Amino acid sequence: MSATTAYLEAKALHDRGELEAAANAYRRAVAAEPGHFRALHNLGVIEEALGRTEEAEKAYASAIEANPDGPLSHYSLARLRQLDSRLDEAEAGYRRAIELDPGLAEAHFNLGQLLLERGAAPAAEAMLREAVRAGFVAPGATGMLGDALFAQRRLHEALEQYKRRAEEAPGDAMAQFDVAKTLEFMKRSDEAIECYRKSLALEPASTAANEGLVRALDAAGRRDEALAAVRDWIARDPVAPVARHMLASLGGAAAPARASDAYVANTFDRFAGDFDATLARLDYRAPQLVMGAAAVLLGEPGGDLDVLDAGCGTGLAGPMIRPWAKRMEGVDLSGEMLLRAHRRCGYDALHHAELAEFLGREAAAWDLIVSADTLCYFGALEEVFAAAAQALRPGGVLVFTLERLQQGVRFALNAHGRYAHEEKYVHAALADAGFEVTPGRGMLRMEGGVAVEGLVIGGRRRP
Repeated sequence: MSATTAYLEAKALHDRGELEAAANAYRRAVAAEPGHFRALHNLGVIEEALGRTEEAEKAYASAIEANPDGPLSHYSLARLRQLDSRLDEAEAGYRRAIELDPGLAEAHFNLGQLLLERGAAPAAEAMLREAVRAGFVAPGATGMLGDALFAQRRLHEALEQYKRRAEEAPGDAMAQFDVAKTLEFMKRSDEAIECYRKSLALEPASTAANEGLVRALDAAGRRDEALAAVRDWIARDPVAPVARHMLASLGGAAAPARASDAYVANTFDRFAGDFDATLARLDYRAPQLVMGAAAVLLGEPGGDLDVLDAGCGTGLAGPMIRPWAKRMEGVDLSGEMLLRAHRRCGYDALHHAELAEFLGREAAAWDLIVSADTLCYFGALEEVFAAAAQALRPGGVLVFTLERLQQGVRFALNAHGRYAHEEKYVHAALADAGFEVTPGRGMLRMEGGVAVEGLVIGGRRRP
């Protein structure tokens, strides 16, 4: 059978939805003509539809090898690589597809989505607008453009796009949530509360919308209503970790000794996608501050230390830590955060674990432990300091940040869900755990236009 005959047979089967038979016919076309790029591309489409992504990737790659100027094959292969979190390869593939076909709207849209995920909001906006100009009309396109504008804090423009999306899809809870979130950032609390309620009417179990409603009520000075809302949330979902933590942070229950594992994991899994871009907008300085404290204690970096990034998140501190490290590992409770840290490719190993428990297993394993904005999810610090002392070698160094508490109590859980600590308590607990204390302070970030004052503390483990 000729390649042309097999290809035409495959197309007919493909059009009728007989996918396995069509795949076999495409393979026959390729066997007869190994460079038959149309058969290779369509074979990739079928393999992808059947969930055989590895085989689909091979087929698309072979189609590109046979015809390097085929934009759809570059686009399709890039999309698979994006789904597999191979973002550098995906970005290159989308750009090649656009170079070959500037009117390929899907490539502009997917590249915009990828760039937004990587924190490049202005570039993402340009791609998304180009997708719209090229005729991309998929559901959610206006919402994603809103995301790119929101990431740049162009709130009025973002609100316009989110409202358009809410009009397009009145039954979409996320569309209403996005409107509410933007109104909250604009400090239009009453309007935000109304939209959060609309979102919850469509999706009552949404953690983000329930949390947003409680937060907006409290920001509006309606603490009693905020407490009522969080109690109603708990009545509907008695084990909701975010709800229970918020109840304590608003004074409706006793504050726990530290935030629960479930609360931390839930919060940061949801936050992971926007984490880096958000912190950049807040003038976040904790990684720089802790590495400055490390330099005071250790001198110039020599690349000869075993270093643990404790609460590594997306790996923002990794590039600053690396000059000190012959081995650099990270630990975090959020799987989504660790996925993004892995993409940075700077760590020798990453661990999905609770910090104190992980440190307790690591006897004399580290020369330096760095913890930027992680211990603020602990109230009592004795356990984690003792675990850090065990994990460090004699003379090893722990550096960390905390939010500074002005009041005369050891620690307090604030309404935003993080703990603040009294400086004297921190120094005493660190000394009791066997550390020589090097005190310090610094501005951690901006929040609501106000500088958040922090403690930047170093401790050297006594021999």
